[in-house]
Amino acid sequence: MLALRDAIVNILTFGLGLFVTSRLVRRLGMPTTLALLPLFAVAGLLILAFAPLLVVFLVIDIARRSGEYGVTRPAREMLFTSVDRETRFKTKPIVDVAVYRGGDAWWGIVFSKLSETVGLGYSAMLVIGAGLAALWTWSAVYLGRAFNRREQAGATSSTAAPARDAGAPAR
Repeated sequence: MLALRDAIVNILTFGLGLFVTSRLVRRLGMPTTLALLPLFAVAGLLILAFAPLLVVFLVIDIARRSGEYGVTRPAREMLFTSVDRETRFKTKPIVDVAVYRGGDAWWGIVFSKLSETVGLGYSAMLVIGAGLAALWTWSAVYLGRAFNRREQAGATSSTAAPARDAGAPAR
């Protein structure tokens, strides 16, 4: 069952990454593209809170993982194209390791404490997760807009003064 789930996720991820992501960014823009998965997570977690069925969980999990790897991660990688090389190489490992992996570990501990110590149930935890996904949506829109501003500033400066080849002599 889990192998079938992973196979479906991989097929959907491939299709989304190959045929959908660039079209979404072009048509909807970076802020909306980055916000799609967290908006889906809000809806999915709320649905799961009120209908805690295995089939609902599997559908939401497959869609979330496919969206993460096929749309959100490639769009997130596009954010790094608007910063200089030094900034990219300094920040990308922090985002990939500290934020993603550290966040997984941190929220595992928080989930454990809230469910065992405080006694929150499954539905309450899903509603809290939906609230956190709403914050994720806000940050995705913010980062997408910042990306657009940097891209526009870069386009404006490149049209104002033509770029010079690094190896070409100055005139």
